[in-house]
Parts: sequence; C-alpha cells; structure tokens
Amino acid sequence: MEFNKYFKLIGLVALVLSGLQGCQPSLSNSEKVTHLSDKYSIEIKAGNPALFYTQGYSPKDALLTDIELTRTSLSQASEVIEGMSQALGIYPDKFVNKYIDAIFIAGDIKIEGAEAGGTYGPKWIILSNTPEWNGTGANHENARYAVHHELSSFVLARHPESRIIWHSMMPESWASATSDYKALTTSSSQPVNYQQGFLSKYAESSVGNDFNVYAEHAFGDPNNLKALASEHAIIAQKLAILISVYINEEPQLKSYFKETGLTAVAQPVNQLEVSFDINVDNIKPTKVEQ
Repeated sequence: MEFNKYFKLIGLVALVLSGLQGCQPSLSNSEKVTHLSDKYSIEIKAGNPALFYTQGYSPKDALLTDIELTRTSLSQASEVIEGMSQALGIYPDKFVNKYIDAIFIAGDIKIEGAEAGGTYGPKWIILSNTPEWNGTGANHENARYAVHHELSSFVLARHPESRIIWHSMMPESWASATSDYKALTTSSSQPVNYQQGFLSKYAESSVGNDFNVYAEHAFGDPNNLKALASEHAIIAQKLAILISVYINEEPQLKSYFKETGLTAVAQPVNQLEVSFDINVDNIKPTKVEQ
C-alpha cells in the first residue's frame, strides 16, 4: 500500500476533525452496523453461528459442510466493521443486496481444519474476526478484501459463459486443488506465477478462487493490479473479463474501472473456441495470508 504520500493530507484532515470530535460522540459498533444495514439493505450481525441464516432459510442452512465457526460479538469486531464498511462503499448502494441478504461476522473460521478469512452460504457471506489479530490491523484488511472475494462468487455465478472462457485461459497443465484444505494451506511464500495469469498461489487452486482473487485486487488494490496488467497480457485479458462481468451486472461500475485506470490496461479476449469438460468446483473460501 502506498500510504506515505497521503500522510500530510491525513494529518491535516485529522487536525481539522479533532476539534469536531468533542462535539459529536463516536458511533458504537452496533450503531455503525445499523447504518450499514440500512444503507445497503442487508442484515449484518455477529453472535451465535447457529443463527447465521436469513429469511427463507432455516437453522440447518447455517450448518455449512466441513466449516467450523467460533463466536464473536460486534463489540469485539471494530476492525472488521471498518474494513467491511470500506469495501461496501465502493459499490452502488443497491448492488450488494442483489446477491446476498446478510454479512455475518464469526470469530475463527476453519474449513476442513484449515484457517480461512471468509466463506459464504446460500445468500450470505461470513467474515472472520480472528481474536489474536485484534489491534494489528489484520482483521481490517482481511475484511476489506474478503467482502470483494466472497461477493464475487455470487457475481460470477450469473455468468457461466465467462467462467468457461476463464477456464480456457488456465495453463495447459493446470488442475484444480482436490480439497479446500489443500487450497487453503498452499504456501504463500512461493513465487506467484504472474506469467501464467495468477495473482497469488491460492488463486491457482480453482477457477472460482482465481476470479475471487482478481476481484479482491480490482476493488481492494487497483493500482497494483493495473501495474501487473501492464506487464502481463494474460492478466490484462483476465481483467477485461472481470470488468465485463461487473459492468454487465451494474453499469454504474464502469466509472469505477475507468477512474482507477483498470479499463485502460485491460485487453479484450479474442473469440475462443472452447471444448472441454469443466469441473465446476465449490472451493471458494478466502485464504488467510499470514
């Protein structure tokens, strides 16, 4: 992240605002969540994971296969709420609730025994609030990226033709991970295969996870993605697919991609003849980078 150039501006803003803080009490986490819920028309809550389901579903839908969730509270989730708020703020107000009805905040998330930063259910996403990360900023950053990551699974699900094209752009010898555990425990210390179009080692585990990681970067770190797309044609082509998918879903996002410079570096994909048996996987948890 390039924070240094903004330090002077942030300091000036802080001085201006410091005089106002004594006049207006800061919002509690519950009040912040209520504001976000009203703004984006989704339910946001922490608490008992057995209650992580929305209207039209039942307690059995909260029991996601091979996923363990521990309990947390809104009072313990300040960083997650801030990160989530920043992520949601990128989208038009009525965009998110086209795909999900709720965002739930758990403590630890384990999928097949491996730590994860997020996951999703039929009409909701779940973010982790790892207790030992509080105060480090890690929960904030995880939430900021995980909202984009998990939400993109719902977006891509509406575009099976784009998924097929994306699959065709994977390396010839590529194969998806055989389990969530293997996907999540891939070492992040290994070199990233940018030349083959991947943005992380975890992204290599499935077509869905690859798209998810592109969404993380497109909305969470567009400057870095822009630089990578300028260097690698395969990344620029995958970026073009992602932009097309999102603009098709929400034309207002066209201005976001243009203003961030992502449209300028994206390279349209030529018409492809695709012939293969596609293994539609369900491996889409967020990788916890440590």
